[in-house]
Amino acid sequence: MTESLKNVELMIAGMTCAMCARTIERPLKDLDGTTDAEVNLGNETVRIIYSS
Repeated sequence: MTESLKNVELMIAGMTCAMCARTIERPLKDLDGTTDAEVNLGNETVRIIYSS
């Protein structure tokens, strides 16, 4: 069975600094099945790529 990658973008309110973004991004990257997670502080979003 072939795994396919999926992409989701979520809004995150309340981030005020790069440390906030890193605090959110790091644990997401460690989740099983997550290929990548990237927080954008400027537009308050996180993009997560994961396998299904």
